[in-house]
Amino acid sequence: MRSLNAIRDEIGALDLATASARAVRALKREELAQMSAVALHELYFANLGRDGKATDAVDEILTKNFGSVEAWRRDFLATARALKGAGGWVLLSYARGERRLHNHICDDHGHAIVDALPILALDMDEHADYMDFGANATAYIDAFMRNIKWRVVANRLADATNDPPAVPVAVRDGAPAVSVTGCRPMTISP
Repeated sequence: MRSLNAIRDEIGALDLATASARAVRALKREELAQMSAVALHELYFANLGRDGKATDAVDEILTKNFGSVEAWRRDFLATARALKGAGGWVLLSYARGERRLHNHICDDHGHAIVDALPILALDMDEHADYMDFGANATAYIDAFMRNIKWRVVANRLADATNDPPAVPVAVRDGAPAVSVTGCRPMTISP
């Protein structure tokens, strides 16, 4: 959070009228990376603290999306092992547009799926496991899997899959704003 605040202080001190585009772009990219780092670490620590087995609802959606809970687990573990020594994150995310779950890699606190919500986060950067597990990333991954706080995962999943109510159409300058999904073929009368 200190890094994020320092970057925001730098942005706040910039004279945007005279700052170079390169300087603004660099700071905005760094701000985005730090915002993601903070969010991912909060997700990670919140989903630690073993509280038993996954709920039936979690098992059901994992089975629906991966074929079985065991197939999800194999996929998640293979994704985590692929990062051994490389660092990054393994995320189980709900892609809202597709209405399905995906296991994916998130490098450098970036490369998340656009319009997806992380449900489960595993930090594979060296700082997460080295002190307790040394070079044995497999033991770290196994310990993580045994210590998932499934209640948190279930709550995130419930929040992500809940269809939000229809958003009212905004009106600007007398013309309604239309989303991509709101576009339909039009017939023009003479």
